[in-house]
Amino acid sequence: MKIGLVLDDNALKGGISQYSFSLANALSLLDEHHLVIFTKSGTFFETSLKAEVRRYEGFRRSKGSRLRKFLALLFKRPNNACVTDFDRKAFEGVDLIFCPVSDVYPHFFLGIPFVFTLHDLQEKHLPGFFDGKNRLGRHLENGALLTNCRGVLCESRFVRDDILKFFPKTVAEKIHVLPVPPFQTKDTPADLDLQIPAKFGGKPYLFYPAQFWAHKNHLRLFEALKIVRQEFPQLRLVCTGGHLYEFDRVQQKARDLDLENAVSFPGYVDKETLVQLYRQAEMLVMPTLFESVSIPIYEAFSLGVPVCSSNVTALPEQVGDAGLLFDPYQPKDIAEKILRLMRDPSAGQKLVEKGRERMQGFTLETFSQGLAQVINAVMKGKSA
Repeated sequence: MKIGLVLDDNALKGGISQYSFSLANALSLLDEHHLVIFTKSGTFFETSLKAEVRRYEGFRRSKGSRLRKFLALLFKRPNNACVTDFDRKAFEGVDLIFCPVSDVYPHFFLGIPFVFTLHDLQEKHLPGFFDGKNRLGRHLENGALLTNCRGVLCESRFVRDDILKFFPKTVAEKIHVLPVPPFQTKDTPADLDLQIPAKFGGKPYLFYPAQFWAHKNHLRLFEALKIVRQEFPQLRLVCTGGHLYEFDRVQQKARDLDLENAVSFPGYVDKETLVQLYRQAEMLVMPTLFESVSIPIYEAFSLGVPVCSSNVTALPEQVGDAGLLFDPYQPKDIAEKILRLMRDPSAGQKLVEKGRERMQGFTLETFSQGLAQVINAVMKGKSA
């Protein structure tokens, strides 16, 4: 069977990119299927994958096409006229399409069976972080996709319950909870143990890898760091992520709290550097206000790093007893949990052991096996 994977610009940037690459790798392991990866450039940097790569054009924006798209989403009925002739031809022969994000083009309009990933319904929980147009667009797209898809992937039971709550007409058997494993690490040169901390300000440091969106809650984390440094004045914070979105506001907050020299913003880092930043951190701190699943938490578990996390949405389900949980709206509580681990390294080591236990059997191979079950189910017209 020929399986298509659509990787548009949204799927190849930010935190979704890692999910997209893992999905591509897992699908490529299925020898019984032929994988075709669709990108707008017609290239894919993971050249080692066993997959064909094709180019597609993407949605052509015009007044007429936007109106046809809006009506198709409103009435949840695909309109093949929204697809360009080039893209119709590009997708010929594909039996099933996967899309790693909740975009609608081209699979919703083509009439080819498709499975998409719904990462979260954050706009339902934190509507103030979205304008009215964005909230409406997300609602229409998710509604149309859920009505017409063969299956929907999500990474936690929390998201599954959200889908059934906010889109109650969704067929529950369509929903497959299938979290993606973290990246697989390789050994790195020993001298990096010295190079990495010096480059980013030195040890000891807390680590927070995240985009600078408002819901990532950097501001309250800085307030907590200010409290913690009263007892551990040498403790620093490293925040990776592109200098986008709310970055200027975040950077100004660090200045306002006199933490400019205590917080590093290295931007995006390569995987080798990322691994070293994890391994040498005192702990991962995850103060987010919303998360359907946190890939950094899985990464910390697999790399042997203590986890100190927000207690909201799906995170208690993910963390279990392998990390300390705090109220992300209360800087004093964030600081208290950080201090608990800083004062007692043995407590952190116990969490590390529990984190490793949670990661046992959680591999790309098991993820691939789960996808195989989903494929078999949706192509038979029933749930796995």
